[in-house]
Amino acid sequence: MKRVGIGVLSCLAVLLFLYASTARPDELATVTGYVTDPGGLRIAGAKVQATNVETNVSFFGESNGEGLFRIGGLPVGSYRIVIQKTGFKTTVKQGLELHVQDIVALNFQLEIGSVAESVTVAAEVSLVNTESAAVSTVVDHEFVENLPINGRGFQTLIALSPGVVLTPANQTDSGQFSVNGQRSSTNYFTVDGVSANVGVQPTPYLSQTAGGSTPGFSVTGGTNNLVSEDALQEFRIQTSTFAPEFGRTPGAQVSIVTRSGTNQFHGAVFEFLRNDKLDANDWFADREKLAKAEERINDFGGVFGGPIVGNRTFFFFSYEGQRLRLPQTVLSTVPSIRLRNDPNTSAGVLPFLNLYPLPLSATPENTDSSGNQTGQTPFSASFSNQYTLNATSFRLDHRLNDRLILFGRYNYAPTEAHERGLGALSNLQNTRVDAETLTMGLTWTPTVVTSNEFRFNYSRVKANNSSRMDNFGGAVPPQDSILFPSPFSSTDSTTGFAIFDMQNGGWSTGKGANNLQRQFNIVDSFSFQKGSHALKFGGDYRRLTPKYDPFSYELVPVFLGLNDLVSENPFEVILEANTGATVLFRNLGLFAQDTWKVMPRLTLTYGLRWDADFAPKALNGPPLAAVTGFNDLSTMSLAPAGTPIFATTYGNVAPRIGAAFQLRQSQNWETVLRAGFGFFYDLATAQAGDLLQFGNYPYGANETLCSFCPSPAPSFPFNFSDPALRPPPINVASLQNGALGAFDPNLKLPRIYQWNLSVGQSLGAKQALTASYIGAVGRRLIQEELDFANGNPILGFVQLARNAATSDYHSLQLQFQRQMSKGVQVLASYTFSHSIDTASSGSTGGNTNLFVRGDDPNINRGASDFDIRHSFSGALAYSIPVPRNKGLMRAALGHWSIDNIVQARSAPPVFVLDTNVFRTDGNSAVLRPNLVPGQPLYLYGPQYPGGKSFNRAALTDPGTDASGNQLQGTLGRNVFRGFGAWQWDFAVRREFHIHGKESTRLQFRSEFFNILNHPNFSAPVGDLASPNFGVSTQVLSRGLGGSSAGAGGFNSVFQLGGPRSIQFALKLLF
Repeated sequence: MKRVGIGVLSCLAVLLFLYASTARPDELATVTGYVTDPGGLRIAGAKVQATNVETNVSFFGESNGEGLFRIGGLPVGSYRIVIQKTGFKTTVKQGLELHVQDIVALNFQLEIGSVAESVTVAAEVSLVNTESAAVSTVVDHEFVENLPINGRGFQTLIALSPGVVLTPANQTDSGQFSVNGQRSSTNYFTVDGVSANVGVQPTPYLSQTAGGSTPGFSVTGGTNNLVSEDALQEFRIQTSTFAPEFGRTPGAQVSIVTRSGTNQFHGAVFEFLRNDKLDANDWFADREKLAKAEERINDFGGVFGGPIVGNRTFFFFSYEGQRLRLPQTVLSTVPSIRLRNDPNTSAGVLPFLNLYPLPLSATPENTDSSGNQTGQTPFSASFSNQYTLNATSFRLDHRLNDRLILFGRYNYAPTEAHERGLGALSNLQNTRVDAETLTMGLTWTPTVVTSNEFRFNYSRVKANNSSRMDNFGGAVPPQDSILFPSPFSSTDSTTGFAIFDMQNGGWSTGKGANNLQRQFNIVDSFSFQKGSHALKFGGDYRRLTPKYDPFSYELVPVFLGLNDLVSENPFEVILEANTGATVLFRNLGLFAQDTWKVMPRLTLTYGLRWDADFAPKALNGPPLAAVTGFNDLSTMSLAPAGTPIFATTYGNVAPRIGAAFQLRQSQNWETVLRAGFGFFYDLATAQAGDLLQFGNYPYGANETLCSFCPSPAPSFPFNFSDPALRPPPINVASLQNGALGAFDPNLKLPRIYQWNLSVGQSLGAKQALTASYIGAVGRRLIQEELDFANGNPILGFVQLARNAATSDYHSLQLQFQRQMSKGVQVLASYTFSHSIDTASSGSTGGNTNLFVRGDDPNINRGASDFDIRHSFSGALAYSIPVPRNKGLMRAALGHWSIDNIVQARSAPPVFVLDTNVFRTDGNSAVLRPNLVPGQPLYLYGPQYPGGKSFNRAALTDPGTDASGNQLQGTLGRNVFRGFGAWQWDFAVRREFHIHGKESTRLQFRSEFFNILNHPNFSAPVGDLASPNFGVSTQVLSRGLGGSSAGAGGFNSVFQLGGPRSIQFALKLLF
């Protein structure tokens, strides 16, 4: 759908507003409290008015027979609360700051007198949550503006919450962080109350993005395409035992609220820039004495908002542009000069040697253990990848009357990337992701005790990827005529090499994919106050229709070594054919809950949530493949066309209960005990995108030609007239040599049990400390298994998804908060945790049960991939006091501030495997090795990056069974650990007030990411077959992945663990 179609949707959405009768206040706040007389008796019928001081929009309530009032549906902002009752003075409380999803208790004691008389006091609210058992962290707009946030996205804010662990992003698992032991695919993002999980991979495999499991990250590797930092009003992340209205997935519920206009025109223009001349070099580049690659980051734009009609209609506009040239350092090998000039090298092979960069003449050729030349020469390079982003949004808020408020927001953010370094350095990947969203909402308060909310969203994310060879480092790109048989070309097909013994020896050229994700999301609920009960009912329907459009033909020769290429002897040749499809995913969640004010000290929140994750189906293209006989590979077969891939389950009822009890009610020194327990369900379709990947029937077919295959590998270079190189037909017959992805027909929704017990202590009016015990148990989690259906007359390679995994998580979490007071604001968190599971991802990237089926379901039980025992994050903003004298000292030293973010964590596990083993049928077996008794696991010394390496002598190839097939090794899963990490980000800023106005100021900032340039190392290589086994080969920021073509996640330059980077900024605020 073109952008012009958004206008039609806007008109339809307005019509929906007029008929909406219910709503779900997802991002809105609530104020509740008792109204009493001087003797403490409760007053009924008191009129309550909550007025947003910036827009002058009011919301109304009334105390009931128990003296209790409740006003919901309040947008984030500063409020004035006015209470009136005949016979009592009007009481006004000012300065009430409401945050996203706040439930604030604010009690009033009225004085006897005339309504014409008024009493005005400051609204003091405890930082300790007294109304809810949910575990959450909120970061307000001022804190966001002040902190040194790398990349100016909200990924850094996520890491400030306890229980959050950063995880590496890859092409099958791009979620990027785990929360309280949950998988990285289980986090649910919302912007203004609607789903932002609209990411789509620009690759020939949609993976977790197909079913809406990951947010729509930009190609620049951030969240700026969803919401610009300057357009962000507030951010809240709920991490455990949230109320029934929240769900769909059991991970973090990340709620982002965008800014709206006010009665005053306000805005900002900004420019942030970086230059490699100011930065430290990459640790590995420095070790290899490589010059710093060029780095240029320009982040510029502005926001502007204000009234269209005072007290009624407001607008807010935002634009952010990014232009990035990001440095990369890669250590690789290329064909040697000797090999290229060897007269025995055939003319047909030479173009495939010359497509690699030329080695430096002074660099010696590698030799093997016997001193023989290998034909490979080390080639190291520093270079810069290029990225662009243009994100534009416009928000409109309108108050029809005191009972009805509307808003709409449109966002369009195209992003592009041009990257190398994934394979041969002369291989350039080009990626474009365009995100477009329209969100509209309605808030209706028909009476003082009822409240309605409605949200509608349409999102459209288009993602495409292609690759080509260029002349980097003296390489000579080959012509299409020697790469593709007619009629195929690089516009619709792809080809490349895999050379196992070369570092960065693989390459590809041609079309990757041209995919599209579309979302319709309707969120609706109804709430009303009945005595001491606040009842709420609602639902959330989401419809996703990803369009999958991969390359149509692929030809890939695989060489075990470079010498096999020279001798024109491929180990195997892989042929693939693909076709596209559009698939329908639907989710429905309904809930009913009650917040019961049992007594002034005790609040209970309890209710039920019901979730349905309907089996996906194809809207066009071949129907998804379903199977029968799932548990027996020898007899498994295809079900009739049109059979659902699994039976949709309808019994997914999730009871939840939470309690908050005030142990102590002393003003500003409250002590609150909170506890909660609940059932949570995950999406069964999180891995459904794995069915939509190249070569998988019925959307693809592949055939392998090799010496031990039914068809031998053809000689190389290829004779394109050879019929063996034609694309394999996509039909049932192709399955014997192809691949099938299938779900257990009896698949159930994964179920997670969560609980928490916490004590919160106010430390004065502006500070609080919370200690929490948080636990979670996951059962029937999705796990994919890879195997070969030997003996099956129909099937060959299979990829099976079933309820096979379990998980357990326990943690102690501490959090200290200080609101801005006397120039200091603090948010600090510490987590001590242990996470255990049998698979940390539902995708095959989880590295469990790859090609080996075990009878013991716990054979892979061990530390989770994201099991980090200790983690700390802290943020501090400090405004240096202004000198009191009005002379030169005040002018020079006034209006300075410093801001800090510190992150530290212990070492994560590293999965060690052995890919150098094969089954008796000739197929690969991915196994853990055997552990050699008496050998230390680690070697230490300055010769190793980070001072540590895994000890290869401690491991050996696994044994075999009676049939000669390899067995799973004796080394446990995730026994090895990598490196801990810590980083300090620091900023200093100075504000200059223009013409003495507080509202107009020029701000200069200097930001230092990893100011001490502390080296942080990525996990050592865990593949025993790799020449780099046991050694870290890159800094942590690069190891965390992200932003490489199709990987998703956060950009490595904006990640934790890179070299020091300095950023300057100039910002005009008015």
